[in-house]
Amino acid sequence: LPVKLLSPHAGRLGIVDKPDTVELSNLHRQIAHGEASVGQLKAESAAGACRALNSNISVRAHNEGINPTNAAQLVSLYSVVLDCSDSPTSRYLLSDACVAASRPLVAGAAISMEGQLAVYNHGETAPCYRCVFPQPQKVENCQRCSDSGVLGPVPGVIGTLQALEALKIVSGAGQVMAGKLLLFDGATSAFHSIKLRTKDPACLACGTNPQITFTSIPTYDYAYFSGPLNYDSGPEPLDVLPSTARISPGHLHSIIAKFLSISTSSSMCASRSSLSLVPEPTLDLVPSIVLPVAAASTTPTTTESTSACMLLPDEKSTFCCIKSPPSSPNLPSASKTRLSATSADEHLVPAQPPYLLIDIRPANQFEIASLPTSVNIPFEKFSFRVPEVRKLAATRTLQESHGRPVYVLCRRGNDSQLAVKELLEAGFSDVKDIEGGLLAWCQHVDSAWPNV
Repeated sequence: LPVKLLSPHAGRLGIVDKPDTVELSNLHRQIAHGEASVGQLKAESAAGACRALNSNISVRAHNEGINPTNAAQLVSLYSVVLDCSDSPTSRYLLSDACVAASRPLVAGAAISMEGQLAVYNHGETAPCYRCVFPQPQKVENCQRCSDSGVLGPVPGVIGTLQALEALKIVSGAGQVMAGKLLLFDGATSAFHSIKLRTKDPACLACGTNPQITFTSIPTYDYAYFSGPLNYDSGPEPLDVLPSTARISPGHLHSIIAKFLSISTSSSMCASRSSLSLVPEPTLDLVPSIVLPVAAASTTPTTTESTSACMLLPDEKSTFCCIKSPPSSPNLPSASKTRLSATSADEHLVPAQPPYLLIDIRPANQFEIASLPTSVNIPFEKFSFRVPEVRKLAATRTLQESHGRPVYVLCRRGNDSQLAVKELLEAGFSDVKDIEGGLLAWCQHVDSAWPNV
């Protein structure tokens, strides 16, 4: 967005962000940054990109972020404010500060393939954000780009429109979209405009007798009203399990690596006529390994998606095709352990790993990337599938009668703790959570792991 504002009408540009650094996963939608900017503070990187494009404009980076203490003063330094945040609380804070400082607010938002745009507090009758949304949504009902994803061009469309509205305000050209909400559907490339209510006389910020003012903003409890300011950074880590019920990503890596090493080095005699294998995908988009699960049936269950090739182990499936991550250091190459009808005799792997690894992320995230040998039971369905977990954990060999240890994995290590707690309360004894989830796996084991 800042590069869209490099117009002769904009003499001074301020870029505000918390002390957050550029990540590779940002680049598809945050075009002010490049690969050389990875690791730099986002505000500084964006400011540098603007200066490189137009040296006649004064650009200042505010790396302290915005909070109730500095919001009103910060907003007062500029003529127009553009809200590009991903936090419900920061939206209320910015709107209140703009009302207190008599500044128009151009607000944009994008998630998945949808976006919206509105201009608040501009003109005599245009409402503020608090007028339109007097009560915030529950935090659990709000979506983050980091969780739900966003198609890169969608925030580009919304950001361009935000820049257009800002330039119309400072130049006096055209008709500003005050009092309207513009909705963009990227799936159909359709725009819809909704007329908003006029300014609410009873509004706490812009009403006849405002209670939220320039001087009261620093003491207003925004966290109590609408949640933490750092909402877009993800939820705070939970701590509901003892350390004995948790293992590190590195520990899990060694467990998986040991099993795959044994699997790929073993040679088990088998008759081709007695094996029924998952058909090779016609499009080999995802490297995979094939692990035999049970011999109850010679007709494997397959999936519609040739790229996913995903089977949940059950009594009806003979083989389970599990996707491996794009790059996992020290784990045997998935392409070398893949079975086909001509190589089954030479590379048949053990019937099941000596553990059960459950990934409780949503199915769409699991389909993008998953650890070898993991099975997917989404968290929202987990409570109903505890009996299935007990069945999957049961050892199916004559030599052992006890169940396999269970490891539960999620994205951040919060939901997995709750799932492990539920299993412990259901009578499971050998069950552990993976600390920090797949984000910690990316940080400590495999930096190439996708941020899903």
